[in-house]
Amino acid sequence: MKRIKSLKDLPSWFDIKNYDALLGLTLQELLEQLEVRGTMRGFLYEEDSIIVKRIRSGNPILPTYCSEEAERAFADSQRARGLSYEPTPQLASSRSINPLRFYDLAPASVIARDDEIYKVGDDGLVMNRKRALSNVSLHPDPSFESAIWTAIRLDGSSDEEILAELRSLLPSWREQKGTPPPDYSVGRLGEATFKNIVRYGAIPLLDLMQWEDMSGSKISNAVLARVIFSHDNDMIKGEEHLKKTVRPFVQHVISGELTTRLEALLLRKPELQSRRVEDHIAIMEG
Repeated sequence: MKRIKSLKDLPSWFDIKNYDALLGLTLQELLEQLEVRGTMRGFLYEEDSIIVKRIRSGNPILPTYCSEEAERAFADSQRARGLSYEPTPQLASSRSINPLRFYDLAPASVIARDDEIYKVGDDGLVMNRKRALSNVSLHPDPSFESAIWTAIRLDGSSDEEILAELRSLLPSWREQKGTPPPDYSVGRLGEATFKNIVRYGAIPLLDLMQWEDMSGSKISNAVLARVIFSHDNDMIKGEEHLKKTVRPFVQHVISGELTTRLEALLLRKPELQSRRVEDHIAIMEG
């Protein structure tokens, strides 16, 4: 592993000034930029991916997962490999609620068949009558451990009635599944957390961490502090801040814990979603 102990050994594409573009985003867009680098980094970062190409071009504003731009780029990469690909329509989804795809149903079908819940014979589909009405979500296979597979009839009730039903059912589902609400280890989060995303340099740090992984390099905390907190003349303080505050903060981003809670905050306060990052920081520091 190559140790990076000098600014001149950092990748040539990295310029902290490029990340000033984040100030022009909305809080919702800033969160999406954090998500695409954190919870989705494992499969979006490849040498020829649009993510890596965008970062290395000096533009830190990345196409978000399932955006039209990302969809087109994935289609182009598949065709370049000689593989056919046609985009498919997608219903809107959120972190906790996702309309089922055939991708989800395929392994569930295999589990049900292997467990003799059904079989396909000469006469077509034959169900095991004793288990045909059992709930998918109560099957002991780990695939169903924390999820509720359900159907929501949009034509049978109003939005308010559906929401009321969900509020009534969720406590029972959690009890039956033995799945309590998550007990987050991240401390108190509020509107100021969006300011900290920028002030801590979380997004440029994530980009450099990904470069470390891909290049087999390791950047010293001293170099990271100097490049990310270049506005701070007290480099020792910057390095300590990076080790004790910023790195733990970024680890919560990677785990998905922080972004999950910020998404919930924006859902509770929709008026924040369209607020510009620069304006929000001014309000928080005013």
